[in-house]
Amino acid sequence: MKILSKSRKRTRRKPAKGFVDHGKPGGKSWRLHFVNFGIYAALAGIAVRLVFVQVVQHPEFKKDAEAQYRKIYPAKAARGSIYDRNGMSLALNKSRNDLSIHKGYTRDAAKTGANLATLLQISQERVMRKLRGPSPYVVVARGIGDDEAKIIEKTKLPGVAITQSSERLYPFPSLSQVIGFTHADGKGGAGIELEFDRHLKGTDGWRILQQDAHGRSIMPILSLAKPTVAGTNIVLTVDHIMQAIVEEELTAAVNKYNAKGGNVIITDPTTGEILALASSSGQEAELQNKSDAAAWRVRGIADMFEPGSTFKIVTLMAALSEGKSLSDEIFCENGRFKIFGETINDSQEHGNLTLRDVFIHSSNIATAKLALECGKSKLYKAARNFGFGIKTGIELPGETAGILKKPADWSRFTLAAMSYGHEVTATSLQMAMAYGAVANGGLLMRPSIVKKVTRPGGQVVQEFKPEIIRRIMPHAIASQMTDILQGVIQSGTGTEAQIPGAAIAGKTGTAQKPTPSGKGYSNSHFVASFAGFYPTRAPKYLIYVMLDEPYPVHSGGMVAAPTFKRILERVLKIYERTYEPTPPTLAANIQTEKIDRVSTIPQLTGRNVDTAARILSAKNLTYRFRGAGNIVAQQTLDAEKSTVVLNLTSLALNSDYATMPNVVGFSVRRAVAALSLRGINAKVIGGGQVVGQAPEQDSKIRVRAQALLECKPPVSIASLVH
Repeated sequence: MKILSKSRKRTRRKPAKGFVDHGKPGGKSWRLHFVNFGIYAALAGIAVRLVFVQVVQHPEFKKDAEAQYRKIYPAKAARGSIYDRNGMSLALNKSRNDLSIHKGYTRDAAKTGANLATLLQISQERVMRKLRGPSPYVVVARGIGDDEAKIIEKTKLPGVAITQSSERLYPFPSLSQVIGFTHADGKGGAGIELEFDRHLKGTDGWRILQQDAHGRSIMPILSLAKPTVAGTNIVLTVDHIMQAIVEEELTAAVNKYNAKGGNVIITDPTTGEILALASSSGQEAELQNKSDAAAWRVRGIADMFEPGSTFKIVTLMAALSEGKSLSDEIFCENGRFKIFGETINDSQEHGNLTLRDVFIHSSNIATAKLALECGKSKLYKAARNFGFGIKTGIELPGETAGILKKPADWSRFTLAAMSYGHEVTATSLQMAMAYGAVANGGLLMRPSIVKKVTRPGGQVVQEFKPEIIRRIMPHAIASQMTDILQGVIQSGTGTEAQIPGAAIAGKTGTAQKPTPSGKGYSNSHFVASFAGFYPTRAPKYLIYVMLDEPYPVHSGGMVAAPTFKRILERVLKIYERTYEPTPPTLAANIQTEKIDRVSTIPQLTGRNVDTAARILSAKNLTYRFRGAGNIVAQQTLDAEKSTVVLNLTSLALNSDYATMPNVVGFSVRRAVAALSLRGINAKVIGGGQVVGQAPEQDSKIRVRAQALLECKPPVSIASLVH
């Protein structure tokens, strides 16, 4: 047996071709390096991405997450209320439930729409029409009842929400133009709502709620909320009772005297506070369109007109300031005076009149002569001192300044014309404040319609106190003017404003309106006005009345003065138990046994002369006519003879026949007025607008014959739509 040596050298086989020995140190291949690099690169990329997402994009993703699980709900601040001087609410808020749908969270829009239509008892098509719109968020119904809102909330329909908002309520429509309105977004759109919007609107807030994937609110996040701050309240100087009286009487006067419209203002002349402010355009429902700015203007401070004889207080003050005496006589040219190529006429023929009687009987001729003596600069200065041509500064939007031309722009005739209220324009408020300056002893006050601004708890934030603009005349001159204005009521052009037992001072005004062409004045279109205050000493109420184009009777003494009287009578019955007694007048001297007869005298102003005579004869009343014409222009009482005196005017009728006008489409009031101008009586069948007439347009009809008017209420657009 052959024994091998231990030291025999071992041999190693060569590895097969292409074999790689990974176990050998330093034998790693490039493939392994590549894999390792890829792994490390991926890990590094993930790390970078994580840093980018968590650090750089963190705010963006946080915002997206909050948008999904948190909802910001704006909280509308409660708008402040508006009150009258006695605490009566004139504008307040009412809670309202609105139903909305977020279509992104609605699983089945058709089913949701059907359910809501059933719950709200409305057409399903109406709901679906809103859901088909492009907006992801739609309001299905506004102002739904509380019971309906509770039922809908309990159904928990996906994407359906009940939100509470508020709507503005105005209990007194008569103050619509003064109070104004708010738009759908809650912002003031006119009147006090617009002028004091910054006070009324308050400060809005917000709150954040958590919500689930279906858009349903889970819980509020109390730490993320901004509370609302309610708006402050506005307390006006207006008295809602006086406002209602003024509104009713103005409407009655516009209808009775066939006027286009008018304004009435009641002020406290000692403070300048507005107690009532009403206007009428003679058109119904004009305030329905909130986009019509013209309909919402406060006419008493925005509409300008030539005031006529009520402006004569400017000339009177200028004359008295120049040293004129109340006993000075002026020749009135027997009713007709030519100067600078123009003719000035008086309503009655007068010879010599004292300065006192000039204004009691309202002589244009004598007033013009006084102005010519005073001169341009003095009359202009007097007018500016009274506040004409300057805004009063009342806390309402849309006030105009009127037109008072500078003397350099006057024609030779302007001085005379302006003395009796032509070639100058004013607003009703300017006229009221001017007469207030006479009433309170010579102080021109700044008018105010806002008394104070208060917080909801009653704390006063701002108070508007009476403000004197300037003294425009000595107290002695104001007292003289008051005596003259009292004489106007006792025996002048303002006798229709008399109230037994009440000491009243005032002045009438009748102004021809300029023609549309601007050349000359109309003989058929007038502005009638009256300004008066009570009592004559330490006055409490100043009332200014203006009626635009009354007809056929058009003078201030015949239409505006009686309106003043009716307003003041109603105010005194409520606020005054006793009147200040007047000095003795002719009416006061009537024997006691005749008073009952006098109180039965009917109102005949505007009636045909034959009709008036027939009525008085039937009542066994003695009467006589003054002047010529076929219409009673004014009625007075001769107290000594207990005789009714009828002043006549002419209503031109060219023949025994008149031409029938076309009145189809007119209101009843306007149609009857148009016929009366032609001497045609009207028989009205139905009510509303005229839809038919007999005889037809341009037909001949005998004067004082009767035409038939068929009337129907106007068809509303809403009735056609529904």
